[in-house]
Amino acid sequence: MLSQRWKWIGIGWLLMLGLVGSSPQLGPSSSAGEEPSSKLAIRSTKMLYRGVWPWEAALSPGGERLAAWGPVEGSDLNIPGYEWQLCVWDVKTGEVLFRRKTRGGLSQLAFSQNGKYLVTCGTADEFANAPVWDVSTGEKITELIDADHRGEEPWSECCAFSPDGELVATYLGSVRKIGLFDAKTWRLKQTIKVQGPRIVWSVIFTPDSRYLAAMGDTALGRRPDNPDEVLIISRILDRQVVTDIKKFESHPTCMAFSPSGQWLAIGMGDIGGGVKLIEWNREQPKLIDLRTHNLAVLSLVFTPDNRFLLVYGMSRRKDDKVSKSSLQVWDWQERKQLTEQEIKIRPPLLISPDGKHLFFAGDNEVLRMWELPEALQPRKQ
Repeated sequence: MLSQRWKWIGIGWLLMLGLVGSSPQLGPSSSAGEEPSSKLAIRSTKMLYRGVWPWEAALSPGGERLAAWGPVEGSDLNIPGYEWQLCVWDVKTGEVLFRRKTRGGLSQLAFSQNGKYLVTCGTADEFANAPVWDVSTGEKITELIDADHRGEEPWSECCAFSPDGELVATYLGSVRKIGLFDAKTWRLKQTIKVQGPRIVWSVIFTPDSRYLAAMGDTALGRRPDNPDEVLIISRILDRQVVTDIKKFESHPTCMAFSPSGQWLAIGMGDIGGGVKLIEWNREQPKLIDLRTHNLAVLSLVFTPDNRFLLVYGMSRRKDDKVSKSSLQVWDWQERKQLTEQEIKIRPPLLISPDGKHLFFAGDNEVLRMWELPEALQPRKQ
């Protein structure tokens, strides 16, 4: 079973293979035709994380470890049967902490707050029950989904740890519930029945760990009369409180809470793209529309100081026959685009806790560390 998430991963790979006409240029450009200051351009470093071409990736909350899953580096993607691999690296040295050959079907991975454990989710047998890995040894220590919640065809679609380190959430696909597990004992503490989406393919916690956002499809099929939804759900144990339900004519592709937790940024695909920012925790939520990429937004991330929003996606001008992929930087509170840099990226965008580096893979590349310009880094106190 493939989710909306894999649809956008597929589009990203079409970009990599040149089938969606993205420019190969790596450097600053401007949608208005004026080249922005090079002081705002991200620059690659020499730090590489070798082993896989990542389809999924995660950075530990402390920024010490990096994990990715995808085809083994050097695979011929035109020949069926290429191998997949899960790797974890030390961020500073690039040393591989562990690697494991896998089958396809991983949809998301997440580090525990202390960076010692990694949860993986997916549809393949080895990921269906959300196994937990010890990063230092590479050993599987447990599976989150027990026999009582596996259903006839078990699968888990997404996972996230709460910032306070107390909980880990995953979607129990066969029983259509979000499970909240104790992040120390790995035991199930609560399930949340999902009333709207038929498939939840992304969950994230607010920075204060009090709420989680769930994004998913309202139907197994893709039909215009079945829009995607984003739900904000209280994670208070023994209670289920849906505080906001938002339906979209276009399909959300990614989301992130601002560091303050006040705003939820949602990247859109289909029907115009762009980013919607929702000040969600109020009686009448305030909405900001950012006219970013007009085809699809594929990944986004806030800088840790809450000043900027980095958005990666695809655009096409009215008279152009081909699309371009680019990374845009927005002063989102002023609704002002600061710069745009044409570049090919395999989502997701990952940012270090100190706000100085990004991690992503470019065109037919392994993961690399990129340096954010000083103007975009948190101000020195």
